[in-house]
Amino acid sequence: MGIPMREEHLFTLCFADDQVVIAQDEEDLSYMMRRLNEEYKDARLEINLDKTEYLQTNSEVTQNLKVDDDVEIKGTDKFKYLVYTITQNGGTDEEIKRRLGQTRSCIRQLHTIIWSKSIHRKTKQMIFLTIVRSIMTYGAEVWVTNKRSRGKILTVKWSIGEGVAGSPGWIDYGMKRLGTE
Repeated sequence: MGIPMREEHLFTLCFADDQVVIAQDEEDLSYMMRRLNEEYKDARLEINLDKTEYLQTNSEVTQNLKVDDDVEIKGTDKFKYLVYTITQNGGTDEEIKRRLGQTRSCIRQLHTIIWSKSIHRKTKQMIFLTIVRSIMTYGAEVWVTNKRSRGKILTVKWSIGEGVAGSPGWIDYGMKRLGTE
């Protein structure tokens, strides 16, 4: 059950009232969900089936999973856990696209500050380092980047550098975790 991680097996992730069940195949998942449902019933709890989904990675198939006669979980090709979008192909392209979109939105909101001649360059850099960089790089440690996604990251990065410092070169400071250097 679950997925092997060193000497242990990871089979669930919990955060507040959210729970992710991790299985290697549909049979294990069905069994684990059946057992979880039984444990919840014993504790007089219910699984909210309207909010429950399952995702099978590395598969084109998105069908519902029958756990019991009265319990069926809808299949999905992506879902969001905490702030991270997990997709069926196991890639992070969608998450990178979402983060870069949020970064561009932030830059648009800060446009007058970034291009203002009356605001000192150091102040602009501090704004970048505290606001823009954190939005752009949140979760970047787990991104799987390819040539195309790195190009998109660099485009956004360079456009920020031009506005903040008149030169994009300084922006490399603190951006190593994006894997674009």
